[in-house]
Amino acid sequence: MLGVSLVAGTFIFTDTINAQFDSLLGEIYEGTDVSVRSAGGDFSAATEPFPASVYDDIIAVDGVMAADGGVSSVSAQVLDSDGNPIGGQGPPTLGFSWGDTEALNPIKIQDGNGRPPAGPGEIAIDLNSARNANLELGDMVTVVAFNGPEDFVLVGLTSFGDADSLLGATLISFELEEARSVFGYGDELTGIVVQAEAGVDAADLTAAIAEVLPEGVEAVTGETEQNEQAAEISEGLSFLSVGLLAFAGVSIFVGGFIIQNTFRIIIAQRTRELALLRALGATGRQVRSMVIIEALIVGVVGSVVGIAFGFLLALGIRALMNAVGLGLTQSGMVLLPRTVVIGMTVGVLLTVASSLLPARKASRIPPIAALREDASRTPRRSLHKRAVVGAAVTGTGVALLAIGLFLGVSNPLLYVALGAAIGFIGVSILAPLAARPLADIIGWPMPKLFGVSGQLAKENTKRQPRRTVSTASALMVGVALVVFFSVFASSTKASVSETVFELFPADITFQSTNQTDPEVPAVISPEFADDLRMHEELEVVSAMQFGKA
Repeated sequence: MLGVSLVAGTFIFTDTINAQFDSLLGEIYEGTDVSVRSAGGDFSAATEPFPASVYDDIIAVDGVMAADGGVSSVSAQVLDSDGNPIGGQGPPTLGFSWGDTEALNPIKIQDGNGRPPAGPGEIAIDLNSARNANLELGDMVTVVAFNGPEDFVLVGLTSFGDADSLLGATLISFELEEARSVFGYGDELTGIVVQAEAGVDAADLTAAIAEVLPEGVEAVTGETEQNEQAAEISEGLSFLSVGLLAFAGVSIFVGGFIIQNTFRIIIAQRTRELALLRALGATGRQVRSMVIIEALIVGVVGSVVGIAFGFLLALGIRALMNAVGLGLTQSGMVLLPRTVVIGMTVGVLLTVASSLLPARKASRIPPIAALREDASRTPRRSLHKRAVVGAAVTGTGVALLAIGLFLGVSNPLLYVALGAAIGFIGVSILAPLAARPLADIIGWPMPKLFGVSGQLAKENTKRQPRRTVSTASALMVGVALVVFFSVFASSTKASVSETVFELFPADITFQSTNQTDPEVPAVISPEFADDLRMHEELEVVSAMQFGKA
């Protein structure tokens, strides 16, 4: 049930967010037919500028009804009243110039939330960021950008479409000339959006505009840019879905052991009942089918409950995302048929597959067992065959682990994951061989501590090693997985830290808190390095700048 709930919750949450942003982007791009930008760019604020004269060339193209040109940047940072960056090290700050054509401007100001910035010294900030920073209309806001810290009057509280924010990012807007000054642009633009005249095809207009563009500037349809935005938003949330699905996989893996052990115990308790059915004429196939049908019913019920809990999990994830400032809308959750099908399939197949071995055992119960008082006792069999099979499975798992860790294959994580899973299965197969020796070692003090009860517990553990291991295997696998992930995470952290310290042997590093793209330089005033060199306790101060090659 836990595995199904994680799978269903992950799909419900991602489908809900994707549906919300698809609707939001559809509203935003409803009036945009063509978008002009630097070649190879995208919708983000991290695009290269091009000459402002391109705007005049576009306006002259037949079929253009309206166009807005503007600048954008990811290198600005807004400070709150305490001088701390709004958003901290979380979502970035995206800066824009205000577009005059309402149909082409995705940033809106609702009634009662002020007005657009209209000149020098004015700024508009998204509602979510203003709320988190306790900013109100008329407050002075400090922005650190190309010219260093500057103060602006807050004149507008903006929305991105109908949402208060864009995935928690801080959105700041200025009048065009002021934006150029704040972001460090000259007579340049970073993007132009175009609205076509009635009856003009967007693709045809895009081709016509492309003919007048200089080298390094491209035109794409509004639909293309909308799809790019949706893809990038989905990619930005993929870390969460991948993590949840990974945990779901672990839960399903361990759940398979638990289900199998549960059915083993149930079959052992019902041995005389099943033997009586055999004595009354039921065939082994009928008994096996009965157990599998029971597993099927349990799987269906557990999957339905798991999907219901997945719905609640998705609500919890959204609440958590809003708690960290992502500003997601509180619309209805999306439950697609695909989610139900996958959840039911995973739950039912896992339950039925885990019941096959116990069902096979049930079908082999002889009718005479109904007359025996010790019918539920598992007969002792040689562990030789188990030792051979377990050694082969464990060896396969170890080999896959070695391939993933040491041979430099293209997808080492896949080999490591498969090796770990197969290795765990192999160890669980071999575990009964170690049950009696371990019971002797671990249970040695029990008779002395608890007398006859301790002796009975020790002997009972040794009496049926298969049953003992079957009870402990799920816990064994769970602990092993936790240890594996802990060791893997610690090893990765240590390796990365060692590499970083070798490449950057600095004691202190200063960087912009708004560095969201390694290819886009974040702004730190050049005078800051000179100020640091004035401190005698600093032996060497080196200034660095990164950019596109």
